[in-house]
Amino acid sequence: MLRIENLLDLEQTIAKSFFEGLTYPWEVFEGLDEKIIALGKVLPKDRFEERAPHVWVAKSAKVAPTAYLGAPLIIDEEAEIRHCAFIRGSAVVGKGTVVGNSTELKSSRAYSRFGKEWGPFLLRYPCQKSGRRRKWA
Repeated sequence: MLRIENLLDLEQTIAKSFFEGLTYPWEVFEGLDEKIIALGKVLPKDRFEERAPHVWVAKSAKVAPTAYLGAPLIIDEEAEIRHCAFIRGSAVVGKGTVVGNSTELKSSRAYSRFGKEWGPFLLRYPCQKSGRRRKWA
């Protein structure tokens, strides 16, 4: 039930190759930095720009000037990164995805606005409360 083919539509992601040979979605996190860097290096230069070392942003994406973009990172086309979003790195933000105000991402794969009928698959780490970090899936 929690197998990749039951949860994710890999035809809708720029990171399809990350999941090749894997069974479960959480397995993608092993070696994620290297996978993001390798993909970033081959992205089409007419559609993506490298704004900082290992930070690739689609030219059609909207990124607030107050957003923090850590490396490695790929922000796909038509994505929107809003005011004070904090992307710590090791992340791929999918096509058309919105990373809202004051949202924090780390070691994440945010799926595009498309995907399975249950909605986007997004791992995120909200701000800490009472010294505890809660993980939402």
